[in-house]
Order: sequence, then structure tokens, then C-alpha cells
Amino acid sequence: MRSMPYIRFYSSKFMIEVSDLTMIERGYYITLLCSQHTIGRLTEREILIICGIKSLSEIDYVMRKFDRDENGLYYNRQMDEEIQK
Repeated sequence: MRSMPYIRFYSSKFMIEVSDLTMIERGYYITLLCSQHTIGRLTEREILIICGIKSLSEIDYVMRKFDRDENGLYYNRQMDEEIQK
């Protein structure tokens, strides 16, 4: 299913959700959310390339906001819900 070129963005919810992240981690997080919206659930390799890192452990706090599906792909539940809408 192809996503719309936009999503609803709830700024107050986002700010609460990232309150435990540094500004750099927030950048990784919003970039991964946009990537999930654009290309779908993400492989570990895609995340490493998108973020320019060598290991997911470098962004451990960011990755806590993502789940893995039965195929091992990473996704954010809220983003999945917004894509479905």
C-alpha cells in the first residue's frame, strides 16, 4: 500500500514522546519516522544507512520507540496507525 505524501502530525504528542531524547536523537527519530512513512517498515541495514551509524546500539533510546514485526522489520506503532488512516 502506497502512503499519502503527508501524515497528520501531532506536535504536542511528539514533544512529549521525545522528552527523553537529546536533540540529536530527536533528529534520528523524526528521520526514521519519515522513512517508515515513505518506504515502509525498515530493515536494520536501512536504519544503519539512513542514520549513518554502525550499530543500533548507538541510538538505543531512539530504537526503544520502535517494535519489530514477525519478519524482523522495525516500525513505530503510531506511524503505522497514521499510515493506515
